[in-house]
Amino acid sequence: MAMAILAIGILGMATLQIVSVKGNTSASNLTANTIIGQDRVETLMSVTYDEADLSNGTHTPAQDADGVDNDADGTTDETGETGPIVVSYTVNEDTPVLNTKTVTYTVTRPHAFGRKTVTFIQVVPEII
Repeated sequence: MAMAILAIGILGMATLQIVSVKGNTSASNLTANTIIGQDRVETLMSVTYDEADLSNGTHTPAQDADGVDNDADGTTDETGETGPIVVSYTVNEDTPVLNTKTVTYTVTRPHAFGRKTVTFIQVVPEII
């Protein structure tokens, strides 16, 4: 009887460990997406108001030119790079007021429980 209780307890601990590792992986991916998104938004904030990167519409940079290590091999934007991390952003002019642009930047990565997406919204003013 004592062995059965011990075996059940050990199986419960093993299951708990697996769930814990999945949770930590999810948190790590979410943190990585957040860091990538914040870095890319800061890069967009450094360009001039009339720069092509801030033109009205949706932008999906190629994975070998998006400033992100999409395949997590330690090298950013190598030729032909592909990977699970996808970045895109949308620019809306004169929103929320005239002479501003609202940039909505999204970083997405597949995850064991679906897709993890982080979205940043930044308003860029035209400085006159």
